[in-house]
Amino acid sequence: MSNVIRPTFGGRKPSEAPSPGEYAPLRVFGDAAGYAVAMIRDEAAPEGPAIRVVVGALSGNEVEPVATYPATPEGEADAETAAFAILRTLELVGTRGEAPDTA
Repeated sequence: MSNVIRPTFGGRKPSEAPSPGEYAPLRVFGDAAGYAVAMIRDEAAPEGPAIRVVVGALSGNEVEPVATYPATPEGEADAETAAFAILRTLELVGTRGEAPDTA
């Protein structure tokens, strides 16, 4: 049952640790609040070729995937929409200058 939320939800299992690699971004959407938002193509993804939206600190050289889509024209369009939404969210958080209140 892959749709069951487990206590380690959001965490990686030791066997699923990503191998380090370098990716050239397909597109960089911009930066806000100290983070950059980009889109990469991951041919070695466990689920098959994928488009990933990644976010990383401007002060570092590491990124984390925040959304994954199939490597299709439709998947790329959906990834672009998600990337712009993430970038706008970071812009809003950055203009506030403080941690957001709980919703």
